[in-house]
Amino acid sequence: MEASTAIGWKATIYDTHVSATEANEKLLQAVTTKVDGIVLVGLDPQNIGSGLAAAKAAGIPVSCIACWGQDDADTKSKFLSVAPSEQVLTDLGRVSAEYAYQYTKGHPKFLAMNDTSLTNLKFRQNGFDKFVADCTSAGADCRVLANQNFQYANTFTTLPAQAASLAQAHPGFNAFWAGFDVAAPPIISGLTQAGLTSSGSFLVGSQGDGASEKLIASGGYQKATVAISWEWAAYGIIDNFNRQFSKGKPIDVTVPIRLFDKSNIAEAKDGTWDGDVDFRAAFKKIWNG
Repeated sequence: MEASTAIGWKATIYDTHVSATEANEKLLQAVTTKVDGIVLVGLDPQNIGSGLAAAKAAGIPVSCIACWGQDDADTKSKFLSVAPSEQVLTDLGRVSAEYAYQYTKGHPKFLAMNDTSLTNLKFRQNGFDKFVADCTSAGADCRVLANQNFQYANTFTTLPAQAASLAQAHPGFNAFWAGFDVAAPPIISGLTQAGLTSSGSFLVGSQGDGASEKLIASGGYQKATVAISWEWAAYGIIDNFNRQFSKGKPIDVTVPIRLFDKSNIAEAKDGTWDGDVDFRAAFKKIWNG
C-alpha cells in the first residue's frame, strides 16, 4: 500500500483469511472490477488456479511475494514478478542453521518444525536440510533428532502442544529450528509449559518479526533470527509493474537478508529492518524520472 501511494496509484487490500476458496473469490472480484495489476502475498498458486486463470484471460498481470517456486510452476509466465527469490528464501533456513552450529560450538542436535506445504517455507526447509547435509558430509557433528511438519493454520492452537511432545520424545536436543518466526512464540510457550526451556537449549528462526526480536533482545529462549526486508520486496514488485506499464521489462528483485542475535539486535528496527539502505528513496528517484 505504501509503495502504491508513493508512485501515485490506488491499491485495495483483499483479505483471504488464509483460505484458498476465498482467495479465488477475491481474485475473481478483482478481475471483475478491471484492476490494472494483482499482487499475491503468501498464497501458493497451485491452490488458486481458477482465479489466476481468470486474471490471465483478462490480461491482468499478477505478481507475488513469498508465494512461488520456479520449479513448482506449470507455467511461470502467469507471473510478472516474484520476490523474494527462491535462493533468498532458501538462505533464510540455511543461515539460521549455521548460527545454531556456531552457538553450539559445532555440535547441534536439532529439533525442527515447519509447514512445508507453503512454498516459501518449504524453501527455508530446503536451506536447513542442505546445511545439515553439507555439515554431515564434511564429517562435522550435526544431527537432526526429529523433523516434524505442522499446519500454519494451527500455529496458535495445537503447535505449542506439538512442540512440547516433540521435545519430550527427544530430550537430547540442544537447538530448536523454527521455519519462521511467527511459530517461535507458540513453540517456546509449549516448551516453557512443559518445563523444557531450562536445559541450555535454544531456538533459532527466520523472518525478523518484532516479537522474536524482543525475545532475542531480552536474552530469551530464541537466540537469533534471519531478517528479510519485506518492504523492499514490496517496492520491487511495484517497480516491476511500473516497468511493465511503461512498456519495459521486469527485472529480478534483489532482497537482502541479515542475521540478528543479541549482539546487533538493536539494529533490527523492531521487525521493520530495511536492508540498511534507503531503498524507498532509490525507488522514488526511479519513478520520478
